[in-house]
Amino acid sequence: MLKKNPRTWATLVLQGKGLNPEQVSLQLGITADYTNDDKTINFENKPIQPRWQLNSKLSPDALYADHLWDILKRIAPKRSELKELCNDYEAVFYTSIEFADWEVDGVSIEPRLLLLLGDLGIRLEFLPWMEVN
Repeated sequence: MLKKNPRTWATLVLQGKGLNPEQVSLQLGITADYTNDDKTINFENKPIQPRWQLNSKLSPDALYADHLWDILKRIAPKRSELKELCNDYEAVFYTSIEFADWEVDGVSIEPRLLLLLGDLGIRLEFLPWMEVN
C-alpha cells in the first residue's frame, strides 16, 4: 500500500536584539514576507525581538524538503551575506509536518540539504502541526 505524503510548511526567520529588518532586506536584496521591529508587542503586551521572515510559497501538500529548497533558492544569490547575518543573529527554519494517521509516510532530509543548512548556520526546528477549525 502506498502511503501519502504528510502536509508540511516552512519559514526562515532571522531574529535577535538589534536586528533591523529593513536593513536585512536591503543587504540581501530580498523583500521579507513578514517583519516586526523592536517596538512590536505580543498578546501579553510584552515586547518581542525584531524578526525578518521568508515563508515557503508552496502548498502544504508539497514535499517537506521542497519547502526548504523553495526558500533557499530565493536567498541563493546572497548566500554569503545571509551567512554573515546568521553569525550575528539567530537563524531558524521553523517547520511543521502533519502525521495525522498511519497512512502518512515519514520524512527524510538529504545530507546535501543538512550540510547547506549547517554551513549557513541555520537551525532546524520542528513545531507541532496545528489544525485550525
